[in-house]
Amino acid sequence: MLARGGTPRGGGRGKRLCFLGVSSPYGDAGLEGLEAAARSLGVTVAATARYNQGDTSFTGPVTQLRDASCDAVFMATFSADTGRIVAEAQSLRFTPQFAVQATGWDRSLATGPVGPVVARSLWVMGEGPEWGDRTGQGYDWRLLVAAGAVLAFGSDAPVEPADPLHGLGAATGWRRRAGWHPELAVTRAQAVRACTWGAAYAAGMEDRLGRLAPGLLCDLTVVNEGRVAATVVGGEVTWRRA
Repeated sequence: MLARGGTPRGGGRGKRLCFLGVSSPYGDAGLEGLEAAARSLGVTVAATARYNQGDTSFTGPVTQLRDASCDAVFMATFSADTGRIVAEAQSLRFTPQFAVQATGWDRSLATGPVGPVVARSLWVMGEGPEWGDRTGQGYDWRLLVAAGAVLAFGSDAPVEPADPLHGLGAATGWRRRAGWHPELAVTRAQAVRACTWGAAYAAGMEDRLGRLAPGLLCDLTVVNEGRVAATVVGGEVTWRRA
């Protein structure tokens, strides 16, 4: 995104580089990385704006960056928020060059209602040339399963949302939607096993939990069509959707 001399590529000198990110360790890391890159090029981040996970309106942070006359905005956002932010900027007649980390991208953004705006205004920051072809070995879950390894998944919270459905989606459908090495995705059954029995195995507790079996500890969440339907704690139903 940055070119030496302090300009977003395609821009010219004197352009104002800004940041927009979620208020979480993930957003903090994105800002830290941007500031480090800017320092190495002898430039500064002109303005920063944050939003809270779960926000449905982005008028505040977008207006803040518009009023700061930002020419380029680097985003550390979740994919569900990226399209809304770009659409909000469009409605406010704020048209900087946006750049988002790969985790903030979903291929559906290109074909959805904001597709034309995304095509004009958004760059996706993928792997640089220094990675070569090694990305095909990153998060190679399917190859590990084929080799007989035990997968143990976790949420990586608080850097990522603790919701296990996000992790299941990342391991299965997200790779295909984003077009990022979809051949390394696993099946839903394999992902569920990695989140349950695999995690218990990694903790040395597979004899006590991680499976639905008589005598094992039983804390679980029942999900139906993407929504929580019930929770079970200690083998007892503690909540059920009406």
